[in-house]
Amino acid sequence: MISLAFIGRLSPQLNQMRLIFLMTIAMEGLYFVAILAVLVIRIFYPAYRRWPTVAINIILILWPPFGTALAIYGFLKVDKKIPEISN
Repeated sequence: MISLAFIGRLSPQLNQMRLIFLMTIAMEGLYFVAILAVLVIRIFYPAYRRWPTVAINIILILWPPFGTALAIYGFLKVDKKIPEISN
């Protein structure tokens, strides 16, 4: 993400190229924010972590190659057993 920002600044091309770089950076930033949000939910609200994890796996499957591999791992291995809430 940072490297794309620097490439966008160095490129003296048309404004359309800069818009493409900004759009790519914005998409990667949104992925990062979604991942952080699910991480916060998994840490602070463990009883509610299953559905946000499934949602982030669905989002990550569209982010090749690393996101796709991580999403497949998440679908296969993560949160198969729901944690019990102790009172």
